[in-house]
Amino acid sequence: MFAETPIVGLDFSDDTLRAVWLKQGGRGHGVVKFKTFSLGPTEDRISTFYRWIQRRRIDYFPCVMALSGKLLVFRSVPLPADDPRSPEQIIGMELRTLDTSDSVTDMQYQFSFFEWKPGYRQALLALVRSDAVTQHLQEAEAFRVGLYGLVPSPVAFYNAMVATLPNDTTPTLLLRIGSENTDMAIGTHRGLLFARSLACGSNREPEALGSIADIYGLYLKKFPPVRGIIVSGDPVSKDMLNHIGRHLNLPIVYSAPALSNLPAEFALAYGLALSVSPNKSTCPISFLPSTVRDETLLRLRKPFWSVAAISFILTLVLMLIYVLLEMTQERSVMEQEARNALHKQEAAAAHEAFVARETYLRNVDGALLDTLRFPSLVRRTITLVKDTLPPSDWATSIQSGNAREFIVEGITAQKIPDAFNTWVATLKASPETELVELLDTHPVLPGSLINQPKVAVFSHFTVRIVLTPTPTP
Repeated sequence: MFAETPIVGLDFSDDTLRAVWLKQGGRGHGVVKFKTFSLGPTEDRISTFYRWIQRRRIDYFPCVMALSGKLLVFRSVPLPADDPRSPEQIIGMELRTLDTSDSVTDMQYQFSFFEWKPGYRQALLALVRSDAVTQHLQEAEAFRVGLYGLVPSPVAFYNAMVATLPNDTTPTLLLRIGSENTDMAIGTHRGLLFARSLACGSNREPEALGSIADIYGLYLKKFPPVRGIIVSGDPVSKDMLNHIGRHLNLPIVYSAPALSNLPAEFALAYGLALSVSPNKSTCPISFLPSTVRDETLLRLRKPFWSVAAISFILTLVLMLIYVLLEMTQERSVMEQEARNALHKQEAAAAHEAFVARETYLRNVDGALLDTLRFPSLVRRTITLVKDTLPPSDWATSIQSGNAREFIVEGITAQKIPDAFNTWVATLKASPETELVELLDTHPVLPGSLINQPKVAVFSHFTVRIVLTPTPTP
């Protein structure tokens, strides 16, 4: 159950419906509110009660109805302290001692037990016909209420009054006098010893209620009460109270302190709600089938589950949207990083090309500057090479190293070093040169073809020439 959901006790009679809303987590009786409704002389009981229940929204709460005590059989069963059997086994043996006719075998039973005195346990066995339970379930279905308990009326009355009983082992007689019926319970603050409903009430003669001592004298002797408490929603004459007290030979208290804030006629409805409240019911006897109880819980929890399901779906959708947004944002970041990396690569490639171009232009510019700076030296070198180089050879490039130094590269078809050395010697002997140095010679064709017949041999040469200083005019 839900900790904050009130339980509603419903006390139905032929023409009156009393309801008590009891919160489960409160102190004391925890009564939220109580209402009563009476039928008009010509109103239909089922439809009128149904409309009132719907108007009060009672069908939104777990409800407890009373099972008339006149339909039940109660048996007090002692549980000896030295008996090794469990209470369930003792009750099972007690049921086997009953009449085995169809009228008995077609009955349902519930029981409760407690330690009445040190070392002495007592159980209360309640039996009811299955068709009586079915009839009450059908009535609850007609009223469209979700049943959470189906409690015998004397048991519910005892649970409502147990808080007023003294904290000892002496029994107290409890009487709830209605107009047509009277619920009787004998018990202590620890548990219920005996219960019964009588087909007589405040509209009968005093002698009818006074006959309790005669009818149930056996139980009054077995569990002799030392006091009596009477609760009545209908006016009870002083003569009737005196008559009851005289026959029972007990001090009688009218009403009860526990109900000082609740009218006496709501005692049964209050006790019904208490009977199924966790940690509040001293005698938890209920004939409601577990399947009906589970259906009630399922129906009451359905709106909460629906809200929880919708909340879960919304949360899931929001999470998916968040993940998609994160993925989209991450993808955008990755794409931007890729574009930045590409731009960096393009910039680096452009920078490298610029540096290479700048280097090339610097070299070209340097050679050009040297040529422009020393035009006479360049002319002397070209003239020297042209005049001394054999006709079969040719120069491919002349590069200036510094003011008077030049590098001459070319191709020769002459045998090296025989004829070529002659040209180099001629350069060295020229008055125009200060230094002539053969830096490199190597064949132009692959080596495998050099010694082949009728194959011209060409060689690449590199010569360093340093001119003599030009005399100052």
